[in-house]
Amino acid sequence: MKALLRTATLALLIAVPVAAYSQTISIRIGTVAPADSPWYEVINRMGQDWKKASNGRVDVHIFPGGVLGDENEMLRKVKLGQLQGVGLSGVGLARIAPGIGALQLPMLVNSFEDLDRVRNGMEPRLKSAMEKGGFKVVNFSDVGWVHFFTKAKARTPTDLKKLRLFINADDPDSEKLYLDLGFKPVPLGVTDLLTSLKTGLIDAFDVPPLFALSDQSFGVANHMIDVKWAPLIGATIIDNKVWDRIPAALRPELERIAEASGVSLRSQIRASGDQAIAKMKQHDLIIETPTATEMAEWRAMAKTARDKLRDRGIVPAADFDEAILLGIDPLSGVWSGDWGPNATSRNQVRIEMKWDGRAVKGVLHSVNPQRTDASLQNSNFAPATGEFHFEASIKAPPGGADVRYVVDGKLINGSITGAWVSGTNKADFKLSK
Repeated sequence: MKALLRTATLALLIAVPVAAYSQTISIRIGTVAPADSPWYEVINRMGQDWKKASNGRVDVHIFPGGVLGDENEMLRKVKLGQLQGVGLSGVGLARIAPGIGALQLPMLVNSFEDLDRVRNGMEPRLKSAMEKGGFKVVNFSDVGWVHFFTKAKARTPTDLKKLRLFINADDPDSEKLYLDLGFKPVPLGVTDLLTSLKTGLIDAFDVPPLFALSDQSFGVANHMIDVKWAPLIGATIIDNKVWDRIPAALRPELERIAEASGVSLRSQIRASGDQAIAKMKQHDLIIETPTATEMAEWRAMAKTARDKLRDRGIVPAADFDEAILLGIDPLSGVWSGDWGPNATSRNQVRIEMKWDGRAVKGVLHSVNPQRTDASLQNSNFAPATGEFHFEASIKAPPGGADVRYVVDGKLINGSITGAWVSGTNKADFKLSK
């Protein structure tokens, strides 16, 4: 039935070429996400709002549920002009721009907050790489945390290496990586996963929990290892040639709408992983939680895997190295210290900071003498060098002029030291957490 539906849909695409929509720019977007999923809704909301913002000149048509094939097939259809966009997972995105893999390094990050920081910091260069590959990224999204599911009890990499592990047949790099790590990978098509579990061809697979719930594969492999192996990200991409046909004055607004659509459903998508686990537990899913010693084994294997990804160029070295730097946040938190022109004239200050991978937001508090709090402005942090910059305007007492500070420092060994300038005044400072 699904094959028949694909054939009918493809015939419709061929029969109605893009040129037929003479009054509109028709953007046909394919995705493997089901029509009742939040990932579909991200594209759907975007399309509806694009049509309104363009007064009907940009018209989005969505083909969900993989009716046009898997991600590789849909990318081929873009080249043929049968599709103009695709909602892809990080696996498909990395085939266009390998640097995308830096967002999905095994066990580099363990929270969405950390993932956001890495993605925010890398987003400009990754979008540029995707454009060189022929696509405009209009929004990024999350798919979920990848976990290992097994038919028999398993908690450690050693346990998992005894099992036959599903690997996507279109991903030879991952197959080679798992072989080198001592696993028994079995390359198969995604659509063959459930059948292969039932027939005993494979014993384990790694997917986000929502996927295991949606295709009911957890019913056969009902043990889930409680390790966030890696985040799987996604994005909506549009063929550059089609994006360039949109009037230049309209593109910024469409970009804003697309980004807002992704953000509006981000919380729901992120919550769906835990909700899927809770639902599967009601149907006999067993959570296997590693001990502290076993977690150390997982972290050691993850580091080996990350190093191999870099050494083999699967993830370009420059992208890999930047992700490693962004994966650690040495800046966010509350810093206290003093500043002043000399040893006998010092002001006590406290600064609350939050680094999102690109900008630093926060508040400067003058503790002694006490003055009005000031927000950090024009702030930035370079993790590779530790260099830190911000500006702030502190309101003076009634009748006085505001005092503007320009601050430059460097983070070294847990302390920030540097100097500030205010008009003709100069001083040094030192802060610590």
